[in-house]
Amino acid sequence: MFRGWQAIYDDGTVVTEEKTHWSEVDINRIVSLSLIRDGRKYALPAGHRGWVQAKTATVVVGSSPEIQSRYVGFEEGNSQVILRVMEDTGDCIIEVCPKQK
Repeated sequence: MFRGWQAIYDDGTVVTEEKTHWSEVDINRIVSLSLIRDGRKYALPAGHRGWVQAKTATVVVGSSPEIQSRYVGFEEGNSQVILRVMEDTGDCIIEVCPKQK
């Protein structure tokens, strides 16, 4: 099943990791950003700015990278609010951390 981010633009257009590379996403048009994991949707509150998405992974020399977690987030003042979903368990973690530069 699909695992990845889903963004909804201000005109209702839905873009997904499955069909669009993040570098092609117009983050200024995003009104809602979420993660989809095997049919379950983990959503951030709508209406924010400074949207981000990324993954954490490990790799053993000679093998393929293994995704550990996926996250989406937004800027709030001098912080980033991150919604992280662990790849192996589906556990959801909310983090507030200093804004990335």
